[in-house]
Amino acid sequence: MSETVISLPNQTVLQTALAVSESLVWVMPPPWGLAESRPQTLPDLLIGGGSSGLHMLQMAIHQTESCITQGELSSWVNDIQELAKWVQQQIVLRDFNVENSSYITESLLPELRRMTSPGTGTVYTAIENMKKEPFIRREGAFGVLVLGVSMYLLGLKMTVQLDAQLAANHKAQNDFEGFNFYTSLWVADYAKYVIAVNGDVKTQFSGWASEVAQLVNKFESSRLSQIGPVQQKPSGVWGFTDHGVQGKETFIPEPAYEQAAKRRADYAKGIAVELDETYGVAVKTLKAWLSAVKQWDERLPPTRPKLAPAIDAGSRQAFEPHGPNWVEGNAVSYAVAFVNGRGPSPPGPWSSPAQINARAFPTVTNIPVDPLQLTTERWIYRKFAKRSGHVQLVKIVPDNTTTSFIDTKE
Repeated sequence: MSETVISLPNQTVLQTALAVSESLVWVMPPPWGLAESRPQTLPDLLIGGGSSGLHMLQMAIHQTESCITQGELSSWVNDIQELAKWVQQQIVLRDFNVENSSYITESLLPELRRMTSPGTGTVYTAIENMKKEPFIRREGAFGVLVLGVSMYLLGLKMTVQLDAQLAANHKAQNDFEGFNFYTSLWVADYAKYVIAVNGDVKTQFSGWASEVAQLVNKFESSRLSQIGPVQQKPSGVWGFTDHGVQGKETFIPEPAYEQAAKRRADYAKGIAVELDETYGVAVKTLKAWLSAVKQWDERLPPTRPKLAPAIDAGSRQAFEPHGPNWVEGNAVSYAVAFVNGRGPSPPGPWSSPAQINARAFPTVTNIPVDPLQLTTERWIYRKFAKRSGHVQLVKIVPDNTTTSFIDTKE
């Protein structure tokens, strides 16, 4: 039988990967998170605050440090460690106020996006390389891969949270253009996070939960295949050979075939139990990745409307001009967001601009209704062509049935 080398993971590394995966839970600023649990500092937002998150990152740094000397893997392990160190550096800024949008946009998000994207020296590239043969079968490589994936998912989750925090900051300033931009951005980045865990049919990527599960199955099957069939030696003794984890051969004898067959079956069951224990933490970790996505999905706001509202040009209520916007030569458009107790969706498409000629205050019609019935109210946004796209929230429709309203806001 040819030698088959499997990757026996370091259990402490796997425990650290599991600890990181447990920080993937839903924590979001209002209007998507609860107002009473509003995150005030970076640790509150990104890892839920407390000392456990910082300890988790210290463990990740320590565990990767012990693996950096392993030849070809060293540069990839170093990339994983660099993300852990970078996150730790941000977390220790406990007095950083999450309302500091400039630091998020200029420092945090650019670096997070770099480290979680394809490219030289990124965690994305490191884990993509580590999962390949022959590297994944190197000593300790599998455990570091699982830790690397947990760190990668943590980086993606943090990107989503920071996008949402920027949206919340813009909303607090009544800047609905910025609010809608970052709302759409966090929803799009969350979709990338889900693909990273669950996969994507279009790109034929099976997702990291499936990738790790397949590796576990491969390693377990490889180990069990090292247990040879029952055979009879020239001396007449029956038995079977275990070729061992590192190619070591051990012949296990029995006086008769029936006894050897039973002994082999029991022996294989025992090895299978040992393998389940060896890779059990990895399986718990991938289940934690899947569970986190499920938890996030249960807390998501409604999906954005697919249709734009319309404007009834013949129903205007007053002669213009009214205020600085309802003037001849200007144009107005409307868009709608679906809202429920979990927060607002990104806005749907904008209506075609309606020219303001002699009258102001039109009736907005064909307000989209959520077909999934997840929506409890709808937010209607307005923008004027001559205000450089400035967006206003002009109406909250407190139901999912009304399809028109008269805009009387100057």
